[in-house]
Amino acid sequence: MKLRRILAAALAAALLCALLAAPAGAAGVSSFSDITDPQVGQAAEVLRMLGVVNGTGNNRFEPGGTLTRAQFCKMILELMGKGEEAQAQANRTIFRDVTGGHWARGYVNLAATTTVGAGEDGTGGSPIVAGMGDGTFAPDRAILYREAVTVMLRVLGYTAEANRNWPAGALSAASSVGLDRSEEAQGDKAITRAQAAILFSNMLTTKPKGSTTIFASTLGQLEENCLILTNQAKAQDGTGDAVLTDKSDVPYKMASGTLPDVFVGQRGTLLLDQNGRLITVLSAVQGSRKAITTLSAEAISLTAVGGETFDLAEDTVVWTSQGKKTYGEYWVNLDRVGVAVVVYYSPAGQVDYLYVSDSQSREAMVARTAPKGNPFAALAGEDTDYTIYKNGVEATVADIRQYDVATYDAGAKAMHISDLKLTGILEEVSPNPDTPTRITLMGQEFTVLPTGTRDLSAFQVGKQVTLLLTVDGRVAGAVEPSVARSNAVGLAAIEGTKATVKLLGTDITLTGETGLSEYGAAQLQGQLVTVSSSRKGYLGLSRYSGSAVPGDLDVAGRTVGSTPLAGNCRVFDRVGTSAMVEISLKDVPLEKVSAARITYMTLDYAGRVSLLVLEDVTGQCYTYGRARLDTHETVGMGDLVAVNKTLTVENGRDKNPTVIGGISAQEGEFVGIAPSVTTLDGIPRVAKVVSLMKVDKVRRGDFDADGSGVTVGGVRYPVAADVACYNAASGTWFENLSQARAYSDNLTIYYDRDVSQGGQVRVVVAN
Repeated sequence: MKLRRILAAALAAALLCALLAAPAGAAGVSSFSDITDPQVGQAAEVLRMLGVVNGTGNNRFEPGGTLTRAQFCKMILELMGKGEEAQAQANRTIFRDVTGGHWARGYVNLAATTTVGAGEDGTGGSPIVAGMGDGTFAPDRAILYREAVTVMLRVLGYTAEANRNWPAGALSAASSVGLDRSEEAQGDKAITRAQAAILFSNMLTTKPKGSTTIFASTLGQLEENCLILTNQAKAQDGTGDAVLTDKSDVPYKMASGTLPDVFVGQRGTLLLDQNGRLITVLSAVQGSRKAITTLSAEAISLTAVGGETFDLAEDTVVWTSQGKKTYGEYWVNLDRVGVAVVVYYSPAGQVDYLYVSDSQSREAMVARTAPKGNPFAALAGEDTDYTIYKNGVEATVADIRQYDVATYDAGAKAMHISDLKLTGILEEVSPNPDTPTRITLMGQEFTVLPTGTRDLSAFQVGKQVTLLLTVDGRVAGAVEPSVARSNAVGLAAIEGTKATVKLLGTDITLTGETGLSEYGAAQLQGQLVTVSSSRKGYLGLSRYSGSAVPGDLDVAGRTVGSTPLAGNCRVFDRVGTSAMVEISLKDVPLEKVSAARITYMTLDYAGRVSLLVLEDVTGQCYTYGRARLDTHETVGMGDLVAVNKTLTVENGRDKNPTVIGGISAQEGEFVGIAPSVTTLDGIPRVAKVVSLMKVDKVRRGDFDADGSGVTVGGVRYPVAADVACYNAASGTWFENLSQARAYSDNLTIYYDRDVSQGGQVRVVVAN
């Protein structure tokens, strides 16, 4: 049983009607469109990659169909790596009903003359298959379940067990050695193609008689217990479609083809050839795992669509296509609707680790015309039990618009739709203009999917184009700007004449010259902008403005007036000319925010609020601490010298911003400062300075046990999570509140505004 035979079999004429295999990466639980059971889907994929099955054509497997005895002979021989020997056996007759005109004559003859296993006395063996006892084989009769199990047992060396008290002995042996793992023996019923796929998959992971390793070890090298992180990594030689696992930093190249998407996020045993290339994945099992789609996340928990909550530790491992993270450092990426996550459990039933799908489907579709029904249904094949998300929010078919693009995540059963468009100059293409697979637009390199490659081949470098992007920022299509225009919005960071814009809700960062004056650039610094480009190397920026505000923000009710907030609504806070700070709605300390404190809002395609900009609501735009004053001389025209005050806030952390001009604070006072986006001599101007109010004679016992609040005089003051703590005696800063409380029982608290307005304790002083 040489490995070259297995690999040759993978390239041989297709088994079971000799029709083409389905393409890897198709939607559903398998590349076969008619398989809906994950266990059958994975088993069929293993056999397809080994060259044992290829389906019945038209991307179908027909799992409920049956196999003939002749077809089964061919399957077992291909699995053993002996299929290429069949031709030499095709010129003789062993069974009178398998003559020269029968397609399987060579396979049946080879199976009947190939001896496997040892007899009960330790010598001799048994042929793989036997006839009917009357000189016939019945090649075209459906093979029975008990017959199929008997053949497999013989190949595994359990000849005596298979023949003893047949067929009851064979069925019992199949169960005891792990070949048949079903709850009910099928006995004299014809085996279905689905059952055969599972039996063959089980056979690969069953130990032959007297062996310490599984049958698959005769076909190649094994790497056990590997979590498949992605099937789209780059190999060391730069080629794509390599497979990355949690056991190695080096991706595995495929022996042939690509690893189907159904294996991604699964844990199993890798079967490798003699060159270390991946042939297939064995024993990929569901195990103790649960696939979910995120609704929201916090530092200590994850909530799924449907409301189920998972409590997680900071050091819980999170695996992604990029490798290993911890939940503490990664959870912010999960605080949105629509992320596909697999939760794995320990034997004790606790969350062991998470796997986060990157939804990197190779297939995408564009709604080229005004849709009627779901124009993307073909992405899911025959799978109809899936959830639609548009821009990360659960949606319906009615929400689909012309030029939307979609991808399908089979593992999470989620269709992800995006309406993100980006208009700019096509700066670079690779490998060539006719078949671009990577392009550069506004300084950002984009991966181009096949549908986008076809569109982009019509555009020349240096010309303007509108990209139609997937939810993960890949190019699914391209149209003329006269057909569709950019709707991209991002936060601007401008330094000199160059700008960087990070698009909201994406990993896309655009860069280029602005062509703006110093004043114009200052007005956009740190602000939300729309972006496009009409010249190579340049960004066209415009300050973003939204819709009229129809009423107050009801935080708990998630409405502005009567307009509901979208599930993925982005919320920002700012103070006058300060930079925008993105916050969570959970950070808003008020039950209601008046319309006067809502700068503007934006509606999405369904008329829901998708973006809110608040004015000085949360206090998160400030840095709090002890004031240190200085002077700064600014030399103007001629000998004119202006002297301005500078204010630096010290709080014991590395974040000690300095602002200039318009300062009324006193040296040593406890304050909060919000720097402006405008500068003077490179120093941010003041957007706002607030003097903190204080309460004396606070005892350590007045604080909540967890330090989240303190009650004085019947008033409870919430304590900010990043509260700064000062030692008045030494003039130094504590690392945390616990140290300040332990040091003294005479404390002073400083808060930023009245509690009824969302005030919080920002500084604690130990006296």
